[in-house]
Amino acid sequence: MLQHLFQSTSYNVSFLSGEMKYEDRQETVDDFNSDPNQFIFLISTKAGGVGLNITSANKVVIFDPNWNPSYDLQAQDRAYRIGQLRDVDSFRLVSAGTIEEVVYARQIYKQQQANIGYNASMERRYFKGVQNAVGQKGEIFGLDNLLSFHADEILLRDIVNKTNVAETRAGVAMASFDVQAALDDDDNPLRVDDDDPNGAMSQLAALITENEKDIKRKQKSTPKSDPIAAILASAGVEYTHENSEVVGSSKVEERLSRRAEETGGEIGYGEEVLFASQRQGENGNGNIQYVFHPPEDVMRRQFCTMAKTFGFANATEFAFVVEGWTQKQRTDFLERFYLKRRERLAELEREKLEKETAEKLEKMRDEAHVDLESETESDGNEL
Repeated sequence: MLQHLFQSTSYNVSFLSGEMKYEDRQETVDDFNSDPNQFIFLISTKAGGVGLNITSANKVVIFDPNWNPSYDLQAQDRAYRIGQLRDVDSFRLVSAGTIEEVVYARQIYKQQQANIGYNASMERRYFKGVQNAVGQKGEIFGLDNLLSFHADEILLRDIVNKTNVAETRAGVAMASFDVQAALDDDDNPLRVDDDDPNGAMSQLAALITENEKDIKRKQKSTPKSDPIAAILASAGVEYTHENSEVVGSSKVEERLSRRAEETGGEIGYGEEVLFASQRQGENGNGNIQYVFHPPEDVMRRQFCTMAKTFGFANATEFAFVVEGWTQKQRTDFLERFYLKRRERLAELEREKLEKETAEKLEKMRDEAHVDLESETESDGNEL
């Protein structure tokens, strides 16, 4: 299909399929590597997965994802080989709401299983479904998922976003537990005697101030628009992510596993928050006790404030930039934003305190002046 499509364009196209002889394949590869006028190389994934060295290409586009992630990874490695002098970018084109999303989700599932088996990696728990489990089809197993078309839904985006939110909640919950455990630790520098109830708070404030100074000392990079993300968005691409960020070890999972070992496998609040979506339905709220859960209008107002604070023309431009960020970039940005807000609030608090102090001094001077006049009148009456 793609071959017929490119015949109607002005691009010079090379083609390789499993029907070609090995001699013809190598000749086609050599021509593509040596001829600068060749712009596109159409290769069947299985036929071009091994034995080829195509270092003249540095952009790999996978149009038809395979059920086995190894085929796609091997196809990428045809360009990312010894002798390649440029960065290699790989793109997977997946049709939203179709079986292709399920195929790619299965790839992620299998990549995670491989990492767990080979590297003992603590992978994120994206999927509710379990392979070969009849009663746990989840989102990616079973004929209903394979044959369903979701016109207004992007399966992968919803799954990844829910997992990111769940990990954030679990991280906050575990942080609160860590603080309490630290206060109970005899060797903890924040622990103080009962005679000084404000000592811990003052030490904690000092630590927070020191951490804020460390954040200030870090090099602050100005947010920039991603040209590739802009091109993809203009072409109608609804959602993008980096496979290397989706697949891989999770610090939250590592902390959860470590805590489970320490507590003998008992499920704590952090675990309840993280896996609530698997037990409470799609919304996954359950009986979660939010530390801070502002209304939607407040979140929108803060988002607009972020855009204005960091010099974006409007919230829409800022939204396009944020959409292309990784989870770590978003977390770092929030830290910088709330650090600025805390500084501003502290400045307003100082101004308010100075104003109140000045008013109190003025009031004390007025009262002292009145008392002095009263004493003078009393002395005059005695005379």
